[in-house]
Amino acid sequence: MFKHGESYLIFENNFDRVFAQFSELLNPKTKGLVVWRVHPQKEDAYIKGKDIRTKWITNINTSEAHLAPQDIEQLSYDLEHFMKDNFGGAVLLLCVEYLISFNSFQDVLHLIQTIHDFAAEYGCVFIVQVSKGTLEKQQENLLRQELIVAGDANETN
Repeated sequence: MFKHGESYLIFENNFDRVFAQFSELLNPKTKGLVVWRVHPQKEDAYIKGKDIRTKWITNINTSEAHLAPQDIEQLSYDLEHFMKDNFGGAVLLLCVEYLISFNSFQDVLHLIQTIHDFAAEYGCVFIVQVSKGTLEKQQENLLRQELIVAGDANETN
């Protein structure tokens, strides 16, 4: 379903389904990185021993490894370096709405556009999950222009 060097948009309210699809991509040659809101102490329930790196996005000060949602530049830098160091890898972005709540939509769109270009450059798969109905129609359309729509919970294919 997913091709290396491509970027995908999935409209799905249940991120567990998207995470399961993402996990199927991974093998010893394909490393994965997930950007999400799952606390590091709870991520083992999802990762289940797979070689998946994570970035926890949170606005609190904590001793756990995390990244502030306002730090879009650092997130872009981290994702670029993951892709560069793991040619053919896979990145899953599960917290678009949360990032938008701390930044402008335009800033998050620029992040997605940049990561889309990195995915093409480094032969990676980039998947963006958005819950249906959380974005304005114009915002959805802008994402649809940038990414391949790979799933929509409210559309029948």
